[in-house]
Amino acid sequence: MIYYKNGEKFEMHKGDAILLSPGDIRSRDRIPEEVTYASFNFTLNDGFKITDQAFLRGVGTDEIQSLLSVF
Repeated sequence: MIYYKNGEKFEMHKGDAILLSPGDIRSRDRIPEEVTYASFNFTLNDGFKITDQAFLRGVGTDEIQSLLSVF
């Protein structure tokens, strides 16, 4: 899946994650393959913005996915 954060392109694969700050502009390209993904919203402290390490390759292990499926 191709995902964009504020115009920056990210090629996402199984287990990848991208962190978005409030106000970030996001979109994704439509692809013919079926893609399963999840979005989680969280609150940041006032004045905090995610800048570095917003793209995390391979962090969604099977164990993490099982844990998140509870929610």
